[in-house]
Amino acid sequence: SREYLNLRLHVSPNDRISIVSFARHARILCGLLPLKAHADKVRRAIDGIKSDYCTNIGDGLIAAKQALEQVASETGQTTF
Repeated sequence: SREYLNLRLHVSPNDRISIVSFARHARILCGLLPLKAHADKVRRAIDGIKSDYCTNIGDGLIAAKQALEQVASETGQTTF
């Protein structure tokens, strides 16, 4: 995931990114943020993820959708 972050910073630093952890329960570790301006915060969120024996992809997808919906409600933007 750090490698992906570094690639995104190099290829398209103006993208936005959100980090969602989904083991037993999903958690939004950082909402949808401009990558270039918040790279350190995103990096810390990635570094804070601990592996677990569970993978709750369903809750992870719901949390990711909620992160997008939050931005949509704050900005009126409906496409990403």
